[in-house]
Amino acid sequence: MLKPTLSQLLHICTHMEADQVREHAALMWGDFDPEVLAWELYRTDGIAHVFTKNGRAYMAAGFRFPWQGVVQSWAVSTSEREGHDLEITRTSRKVMLGLMASGTRRIQTLCMEDRHAAQAWYRTLGLVKEATLTGYGRNGENFCLYTRHGESADVR
Repeated sequence: MLKPTLSQLLHICTHMEADQVREHAALMWGDFDPEVLAWELYRTDGIAHVFTKNGRAYMAAGFRFPWQGVVQSWAVSTSEREGHDLEITRTSRKVMLGLMASGTRRIQTLCMEDRHAAQAWYRTLGLVKEATLTGYGRNGENFCLYTRHGESADVR
């Protein structure tokens, strides 16, 4: 895993697509600020990976460990990630498999309800929709909770 630098995260957060900006804004106390998000992700405990092309970061993703046995994923990307789905999916599956093999019993992620492409990708990774969190966002946006549990988390 290649941990993202603060400057890579700032580049990605500054160039995110509108749907990701809306999602992250709905989970922040104030207006969306790419610098605040980049700093928050940079100082997050856990594991993270940055994807680059020709030395330029186009996606960073990682897992936080809120408590033993549970991991919460996060990801930010630019439109430059298009065409790299196979690499991103293979890396994500490999990391998830390693987490489960090391004792993780639950992997979870949140997604705004209207981000259908992201939800389809979560299903490709073997996550299932566990719940709709009605009014979860700052302005009442609905979010979906996707998870993998125990033995069902074989993501090969």
